[in-house]
Amino acid sequence: MYKLSTMCHVLLIEDDWLLADHMMQLLEAAGATSVVLVDGEEEAVRAAMVRRPAVIVSDVSLRQGHGPATVLRIVGDDAQVRAMFVTGEPAAGRPGDPRWPVLTKPVADEVFVATFRSIAPIV
Repeated sequence: MYKLSTMCHVLLIEDDWLLADHMMQLLEAAGATSVVLVDGEEEAVRAAMVRRPAVIVSDVSLRQGHGPATVLRIVGDDAQVRAMFVTGEPAAGRPGDPRWPVLTKPVADEVFVATFRSIAPIV
């Protein structure tokens, strides 16, 4: 239903495992070729060092760390890595790049998929 050829690796940073599982299914249906799930800053940084993500989907408040700071730490100066935030606390912190969309939980599946598609590299 949502299939799109994005052919990209996604790093999902989310500490609510039920929600994370649902988002992983949506990302794969939307065309992500692989998704790695982590729940904290240090684990996210390590995962990004093992395999550089094309897209990062992150919560703002993490089990350990802060989503926007984690994403900035991973992305650095690499403008090729895209990001989006999905949070229940949108006032908890804006991302460091205005190109990075922020969705407020609960978010409709269609909105999540459309936002992912709008930032994912399409091949």
